[in-house]
Amino acid sequence: MSIDEFKKKGSKQLHPEVFADISIRMRSFSLGCTFMVYGFDDNVKPHVFTIANPGRVESFDKPGFWAIGAGARSSLSTLSVLRQHPDRCSVEQTIYNVLAAKYSSESASDVGPETWVWIKRVNCDGYSLASDGKRKSRNCGSARVDRKHSRLRFRQYREAT
Repeated sequence: MSIDEFKKKGSKQLHPEVFADISIRMRSFSLGCTFMVYGFDDNVKPHVFTIANPGRVESFDKPGFWAIGAGARSSLSTLSVLRQHPDRCSVEQTIYNVLAAKYSSESASDVGPETWVWIKRVNCDGYSLASDGKRKSRNCGSARVDRKHSRLRFRQYREAT
């Protein structure tokens, strides 16, 4: 029986106590996760928001960044201390701040040392970078994380078309 069939016919096909028990379990079910979504609207304005149980959506367009998961508090504190702001920080400074926030969150449970960076810019496919320094695509720029010395090197480039 599908969820739609259960909602339409379940009360008629099942014993009332069984139907009530299943209904309560369905309403209280939680995936136990939060999704963070980002992107640009048709006016090229950036957006970041989260979707949490039970379908609660929260926008974080202001402050322009957010973090989720076990290390979120530490990450958000670090970004605040570093005065992260999308209008005042360069791409290079933003990458540095985000990596510093990620590294500071590693003391939290379930936050491991492996780090991936994904950078998405308007009109650009974006690229990702693993903590081993290997780029996964080169459509917009390149970055290298030197974790041993807590330095970040960022080089913007344009590919010839």
